[in-house]
Amino acid sequence: MLHAHQVFGRAAAANDHATLAAMDPFYECASTNTWKVTEPTPTEPRAVITPPLAKWGRWLGALVAGALLSGGLYVGFDLGFQDARDGFAKKHQAAPKKTKKASVDDD
Repeated sequence: MLHAHQVFGRAAAANDHATLAAMDPFYECASTNTWKVTEPTPTEPRAVITPPLAKWGRWLGALVAGALLSGGLYVGFDLGFQDARDGFAKKHQAAPKKTKKASVDDD
């Protein structure tokens, strides 16, 4: 690292623009304190604009996928724990209270 710093310092002192540009791709911007903006050529790739219908389709598809996934998980867990719920209900079911039947003779 120290060697690279010394080489860079010597190139800067000698004002060797080719060496400095080879070592630092942003040397030209840093030395002139400007950034050259070039117009892109027609052959360069550009971002494709997504049609609004495709955007809505993705949005709606994500909502449907989320609803199906959450509904499927809910049903899966509901069916999976049905035995546990039934066992809990039987274990904690209150015994029916016995009541006396009122008879005619009790008056």
